[in-house]
Parts: sequence; structure tokens; C-alpha cells
Amino acid sequence: MAGEGSNQDANPLEARVVGLETNVNEILELLRNAASNPPPPPPPVPPVAPAIPAAQAAPAAPLVQGVPPFVPYIPPPTANLSIGMLSIPDFFPDVEAAIVVSIGKHEFKPQQLGKLIPSVNSKATTTTYALEDGALRATETAPIKDLPDFSSFMRALGVYFQILYRYVGTTGSIQAVTDVAVFTQSYSNLLHEYSRYFAYPAILTYHIAHHSRRIREMLRGDYSLWGDEDRALVGPLHRSNMFQEVKPTSASRSKASSPATPPRDVSTQTCNRFNDGKCPTTPCKSGRIHKCSTCGSTAHGKVTCTQAPPVA
Repeated sequence: MAGEGSNQDANPLEARVVGLETNVNEILELLRNAASNPPPPPPPVPPVAPAIPAAQAAPAAPLVQGVPPFVPYIPPPTANLSIGMLSIPDFFPDVEAAIVVSIGKHEFKPQQLGKLIPSVNSKATTTTYALEDGALRATETAPIKDLPDFSSFMRALGVYFQILYRYVGTTGSIQAVTDVAVFTQSYSNLLHEYSRYFAYPAILTYHIAHHSRRIREMLRGDYSLWGDEDRALVGPLHRSNMFQEVKPTSASRSKASSPATPPRDVSTQTCNRFNDGKCPTTPCKSGRIHKCSTCGSTAHGKVTCTQAPPVA
């Protein structure tokens, strides 16, 4: 009985050994097959190009996000097929051709600005009507002067800048046209800002001097100082005492037109500011009485009074 138990205990171990031998034999068989049938060689690797030095490498284009693609300029449609044959004076039929050409040559004087507006050129008259001796009579006023107000001045200056743009455009330089447009627009904005503070004659005087200084620069092709404020010319604006008052609003005009209210009599009232220690000047500037509201003394106010206030 003891021998049978020993044989039964050895059987599981023997089975394990047999299984291990079987696995080893399978692994050896796989190795023999792999040795007799080697895998195909890998594909050839392409040669690596030599690295380009950083100094010679082309700069990478910056990645710009959110920028729309450039849209080419499309000229406005026109039925005039000979538009390409027009000269610059033809674009400004209301201005004398010689004046237009003088702007292109930078021979135009700022004092000639009134010649760029047809209504000013024609010296138009104005008809007014007045009641005389019970009858309505028409009278002709004198011809208007060159650039009589800020509005007509800015109109003429705008025409001058338009002619200037046309001539600068003949250079073929987009940068030059862009610079002239930006600088002249900055100058126009500056003049509009001046109109809030200075009288029109002072602004016109400033422009004549400013434009005269720009002529030599424009002959050199430099338009950059058009948009700069000339400090040397701004000083005379202040010293000339031509400061323009702010235009009154409709509310202030109606208030000024209403009858004035007579001042109220305050001579019998006690000055509250004196009692608070804020009106030290005697007599009171507002005409009130300086006395203590607690004890009635004129020597001090309530803020420094030592007496107790009366019981209510």
C-alpha cells in the first residue's frame, strides 16, 4: 500500500517534466526554421542631405492667424473708354489747369487756396430782402471774400490734397501715396481740433505758415511733416488773443434769453459757513450775518462755541 502511494505522488512531477521537454523541442524547431529561412534584408535608407547653416537658410514665413487674404483693387466701372487718356487737370474741370499743374510742381502758394473752389472763384453775390417804407426791397450784397469761413477753407484744402494725391500717384510708389494720405488726413484732423479753440483767422494764418514750410520738403519728396503740429507756429495762436469761446448750447441760449431774476435779499440770514468755520472774512462775502447760531455772539461761530445748545 505504501509503494502504490509513492508511485501516485511521482506521476504529476513526471508529467511536468515531459511537458517541459515538449516545449523545449518546439522552441528548438522554431529556431532551426528561422536559421534555414532568414528574413529579407531591409530596404535601403536614402542619404541625408547636409544641414544648411542658419545664416544661409531662408527665413520661415510667419504664421499669421485671422488675417484675411489680400483683395486686389477693382476700379469703378465707367462707360468712358478713353479714361486712360485723361490728364490730371481733366479730373478737376472746375479748377484752372495752370493752377492744377502748379500744385504738381509745388509752386502753388497757400494764399491761392481760394482759387480751388468754383463758388469762390465766381465771386457770387447774395440777394437779401428788407422791409423799407412798407415795401419789400431786394439788395445785392458785396461779393464774398476768398475763404470767408472755416468750412470753405476746409473744402478748398480738400481739393488741394486730392490734386496732390493724383500727382504723387504718378510716381508709382504705393508707399508714397499711403504716406501722403495718412499725413494730410492727420493735418486735417488737427485743424478741426483747432477750430474748437481758436478763431478762424488765426487758423488760416497758421495754415499759410505751415504750408509755406512744407514746400521745400515736398520738392525733396518728403511729406512726413504735414501731420506734425508745428510748435513754433502754435505759440502765436495763443499770444494773438484769438481764443474762440465755446459755442453756447440751446439750453444756455434759452437761459440767457429768459428775463433775469432779481437777487434775493439775504441780509437778515445767518451765515452757515461762518458757523462751520469756513467763512472767516468779515463782512460776509455773500451778505449774510456772521453770528453764532447757538449763543448769538459775533465773535465766534457754532463750531467753536462753548455754550451748550438750548434744550428744545
